[in-house]
Amino acid sequence: MACPVPGCGQTVYPRLGRYLGHWTLYHVPRTTLVGCDACRMVFRNRNKAQLHARRHVPEASLTIKKRPNDKFRDPGDVIPPRPPIARSTQIQAERRAAQEARRRQKPVLEDRHGIDREQMEYLFGH
Repeated sequence: MACPVPGCGQTVYPRLGRYLGHWTLYHVPRTTLVGCDACRMVFRNRNKAQLHARRHVPEASLTIKKRPNDKFRDPGDVIPPRPPIARSTQIQAERRAAQEARRRQKPVLEDRHGIDREQMEYLFGH
């Protein structure tokens, strides 16, 4: 997929994660920077900063700053991509709703061994 923002270039991103990274880097007006207090290295990713800081001391000592994004390009009317977590959460909610609807449609008439009443009547003649 390519970024649909005019003037952003036609780089094709083979994976959604790469496209989301591009969007965060260029189309979000403010950015979060995480700095290591021991050596002053700066990271955009908090997890990478924590891993780095643990090299210096056992307890990560980090400084978090929000500031304007120097690389910001206004996306205009283009809608940002939806993160995969939100999509997977939506899919899980839809699956749960469908399962619940199926449960409501068909009454569960099973004993503790998973045999429904019709099978029991056939097998045991009751």
